[in-house]
This record gives sequence, C-alpha cells and structure tokens, in this order.
Amino acid sequence: MNVKHSFLIVTVIFAVCTQSLATTHKVKVATTMGVIILELDSAKAPITVTNFLSYARKHFYSDLVFHRVIRNFMIQAGGHTADMHQRQTDPPIRNEAFNGLKNVRGAIAMARTSEPHTATSQFYINTVNNNHLNYKNSSSGQNWGYCVFGKVIDGMDVVDAIEKVETITMGGHQNVPARAIIITDVTELSTPLQFKSTPLSKPQIQVVYDNGRVSIHTTLVGDCSFFSLAGKRVLLQKSLRGMHNQVSIEGLASGLYLFQLSAQDKSTIQQKIIVP
Repeated sequence: MNVKHSFLIVTVIFAVCTQSLATTHKVKVATTMGVIILELDSAKAPITVTNFLSYARKHFYSDLVFHRVIRNFMIQAGGHTADMHQRQTDPPIRNEAFNGLKNVRGAIAMARTSEPHTATSQFYINTVNNNHLNYKNSSSGQNWGYCVFGKVIDGMDVVDAIEKVETITMGGHQNVPARAIIITDVTELSTPLQFKSTPLSKPQIQVVYDNGRVSIHTTLVGDCSFFSLAGKRVLLQKSLRGMHNQVSIEGLASGLYLFQLSAQDKSTIQQKIIVP
C-alpha cells in the first residue's frame, strides 16, 4: 500500500512540474573600470551556474576586487577585498569541467585549488585561449581541468583593459593590481529558472518512484545527468543509446532533483523531479 501511494504522489507532482528550464542567464558585472556582461550556460554547467547566481543574489561579490591579473592569461576575482582579506564562502561544489565548454578567450570559469572539487566563489575570465586548463580526464586534479560555465558577450574591452593594468605583490599575493579594481555588484539581467509548460500528450520521459528509488524511462538517445539541486551535486551520468532506456537512482532523500538529457540533435531536455 505504501509503495503504491508513493508512486501516485510523484506521478501527480511530476505531471504538474513537467516544465523546461531557462538554459542561459545574462549577468552584469559592474566594476570601477566598466561593465562586463556574461551569458551563463546552465544547460552545460547547472551546478556551477546555480552556485554563481547564489553568490550574486546575496551580493557576495560587492566590494570584492580583481585580485590576480596576468597578461596573456586571465583576470581573477571573487574572493578578496581591496586589502586582500578573503571573504568566507559557501561549501565547495562539484567540478563540471567535463561539460565540453572550453577555456577560450572570453570564457568565464571557476578558480580552485589543486584539488578538483574545491571551487567556491572565485572565478576568472580567459583573455586568451588556455587549452591546458580544459578537462582531460579524472586521473588527477590537473587533468580534471577548470570548469567553464559561460562567456563574455559584451565588455571584452573592459576585460582587456583590466588585463593590462600594473600589478604588484601585496600581502604575499602576486599579480595584484596596483590600483584596486573593485566589483561594485553582480546582478542578473534575466530572471533565472523561468518555467514554461511542456505538452504532455506524448511524454518522452516517464518517472516512477518506489521507496527512495527513482526510475526514469525514456525513448530518447543522448547523454544524461541527474542532479541534486539542493546539494548542488551530480548524482549520476550515463549515455543512453537504446530504443528503450532506463536510469535508476536509489537512496534518494526528499527534495528537488533535475534530470537533464543532451539529445543527439543537440537539443537539451531538462525535467524537474520532486521526491516526497
């Protein structure tokens, strides 16, 4: 009786919440040297974009500086005030550098330590193509690469101007701009996670819940991922190649999850799933 009841709960919620998520978000980075407009790709880097927007919404980046600037490489910000005090961050997130986005000129990516899954708030913008920062494999921290999650779509002249400033060593930190380049705020220009109803007459994805186990059935072909939105974690990644595919995840706690499938026709399908 309990199994049947659980199945009905998820079926009803899923039918109501079957919606497509906005996959890009435009963000304004206002600095004392000008404005940079970013386009963030939540289809390719959902955990990273959610993390960055979380900091932006609480104005975490206000009054922080570009604290590391290296010519013919990148400009880095998101962690230090003008006196090089490091602001306390949220917990680190999972590295999504395997998403296919590259560290090319104008791409924004997450900074981290030598360990792959240590990114928090700091980010950098590539001023040249930095292929050595791309994901290679998961054999080591270096090969994991650095996660790109968007790109500059306006204000690259501001990025170039920041790259060319004079730098000094301050408090043990090298490549610090001699004159502080301050981020006044980071704000969204488009509303994130706007939901748009998807017709359910010919459903392509069916979700079944049974005592902590979610099974997703689909006839679609492509690469899929299953995320915990609350914990900002990738729980499963799998390639679907058959005519009738099934993905199962066990031991799920109550909460909000996201199933994402990158189909062979280059389209991306995202479905929100609520586990009671």
